[in-house]
Amino acid sequence: MSQCCQPRPPPTSLENRQAANRTTALIVPALLIGIVGYVTWVVVVLIGTNYLIQHGGRNGTGIAIIVLYFMFFFPMTISYLRLLMTIPHPGYIEKGSSTAATPVRPAKEAPPQHNIQASCTSTKVQDGTNQSADKKYTSTPQEPAVTLLDTKAILSGELPPPSGTERFYSRDVFACDQNGLPIWCGVCNNWKPDRSHHGSDVGRCVLKMDHFCPWVGGVVGERNFNFFVQFCSYAGIYALFVMIVMAIFVAEARSRGNSPGGNWVAGVTLGAVFTLFAGGMAMTSIGLALKNLTTIDNIGHQRRVMHIAVLVDSAQHRQPRPMSTDHVKPTHGSEDDEDPWQGTITYPLTVMPDASSETTLPPPSSSPPRTFAILRTHPGMNPWNLGAFRNFKSIMGNHWYDWFLPLRHSPCCNHDRGDSMYELGPDVERLKTDAGLSSSSSRGGPSRRKHRKHRHRREDSEDVDIMGSTLANVNGSTGRERNSFESA
Repeated sequence: MSQCCQPRPPPTSLENRQAANRTTALIVPALLIGIVGYVTWVVVVLIGTNYLIQHGGRNGTGIAIIVLYFMFFFPMTISYLRLLMTIPHPGYIEKGSSTAATPVRPAKEAPPQHNIQASCTSTKVQDGTNQSADKKYTSTPQEPAVTLLDTKAILSGELPPPSGTERFYSRDVFACDQNGLPIWCGVCNNWKPDRSHHGSDVGRCVLKMDHFCPWVGGVVGERNFNFFVQFCSYAGIYALFVMIVMAIFVAEARSRGNSPGGNWVAGVTLGAVFTLFAGGMAMTSIGLALKNLTTIDNIGHQRRVMHIAVLVDSAQHRQPRPMSTDHVKPTHGSEDDEDPWQGTITYPLTVMPDASSETTLPPPSSSPPRTFAILRTHPGMNPWNLGAFRNFKSIMGNHWYDWFLPLRHSPCCNHDRGDSMYELGPDVERLKTDAGLSSSSSRGGPSRRKHRKHRHRREDSEDVDIMGSTLANVNGSTGRERNSFESA
């Protein structure tokens, strides 16, 4: 009884924002529909019917304006309704339970924590710090509880990872953190697929989340971004037509010495405002589609780096980069000149026999081992950049009629590929070359061996794995096995 009488804690700023977003998602679409209805009345009734046909005797002009109006009105309306249908399912990632996270051993000492940005999606990744059991990380009272993984214990085999890693290492390339693990969302308690982002406005991770849009009442993500582009484009053209028509007849009324009514002026104003707003959004969104970026990806894109795990097969081995003026680092160093190689990791992760007994998680998979090279991308690199036209087709559709008809989801929504969740661009191969990964068949031969004599010999300390002996224990690698990836 005493618990029921306790006052409820005041809502945080995040909870207030989420509540405001829910309210906005209901009000703004209704307001937008009301504005379009009002503009329809002004253009069709006041201008086309009353002013031109009934009082002006210009039947042809009035009918033409009414017909053209609905030619622009219907595509905008259909694309908007199609967009509203997808708002409940923009590409949400399933949320895990709080028990899905790996339990954390109590620490003898509490080392400092570091938040590391490890991909093009915002996330908080722990660098191996042990935390007390069932402890949640909260930086401020306004932020939700964040579950941090004991990365060091997972990599050393002391604790099993949360289930779901097989969805990543079954592919040849996936986005990872600096340790080679898939990126963990401590709010959703689940691994984040490639290119997903946690939207604090809705409290969910979304595939290729672009932004939260109050005009459509929800999140614009992978499954509705193409419909959003179509709606903004049609809305911009529609608003431009309304602005031009209303401006012409407002100017005509003033030239005849008549004062245009307030509805006419309001029609011009609304047309101008929505031409700038919708047209600007359409141009921005099309520009992002040509680059295969989202609005979130584009923030600080030129400086952003991420990590990707690339499968290394038996026919590949690592070569040191050649000694040339193109690769000589300046005195203070530059991220563009840094070696992408960060180490290796082998899946399934090795788990000690007594580790699974401390958790309720299922035992590790018995899949054959797959070794991945952990590569750090160059600043501004987009691994999924296919070129402008192919980028556009991956989002808007493979056929020209898909670009205009809001019927099908984007081709990038199909994740049945075996190599990666999304089609990879040529920059990935160049990154592998920069990291020294090459096929033995293409790098063999006397001429290549002769050229290697002029290559720069790197110190062993520059090629060690980022987790040191911990990661070496996970891979079970010996000195001879490391030589298969590093040149002596």
